[in-house]
Amino acid sequence: MPRNYGPATLVSVNMNYGGGPLRYAFKTRVQLASTRTALGHTAIDTSALADVQNLVFGCNSPKPARAQKITTGAAGSESSFCSDANIPALRGDGWRITPRKAGRRPCSTPRSFTAYVTINGVKYAWCFSRLPSTLSGVTITETGLTEAAPDEEGLVWGCSFPKPPKVGREVEDTEDSSTDFLCTFADPSALSSAITAGWEQVNAKGTNLTTVDDFRSLVG
Repeated sequence: MPRNYGPATLVSVNMNYGGGPLRYAFKTRVQLASTRTALGHTAIDTSALADVQNLVFGCNSPKPARAQKITTGAAGSESSFCSDANIPALRGDGWRITPRKAGRRPCSTPRSFTAYVTINGVKYAWCFSRLPSTLSGVTITETGLTEAAPDEEGLVWGCSFPKPPKVGREVEDTEDSSTDFLCTFADPSALSSAITAGWEQVNAKGTNLTTVDDFRSLVG
């Protein structure tokens, strides 16, 4: 079926996720303003963007519901993410809705657990390798991490934005007394105190992206 290869436009859709709002930003090739309105797209003008609260981009989980409709135009069909609140009206207008999948749940194994930091209202989550209990506790405290509860809601995985800063420090391996360099993400609000406690910021590409200016640079 032919596809629309027009210019991509940066937009967001609204999701109800984890008991609160989530603004899922992405680039769409839907051209008609009326169709974007029906889908619940909000155009993002990065030059006028005031805040990035609850905003994610390049997110692996969760993803919004998707709407698709056969059209009579050259494109053959329209398909894009849609806002939760627009789903009833879209269904009534003949759109087929693919519901969003449930967000990824926390993991807890002998080797790892889910840690997260909260950035701009977003719970940025990842799997944290387990360390000896004392070292693990110190790491969590000093870097501002939170260990996710088994029923933790609202976790967001694999985002390009926001992205927490990364820190590292040398630690002793208690099994063979060797020294390893431990790296982990840190809560942006705890970065200064983590550095005071002996951690150093690791300037890895694509990390520490938390502000409006960071978002502008990322999406171009």
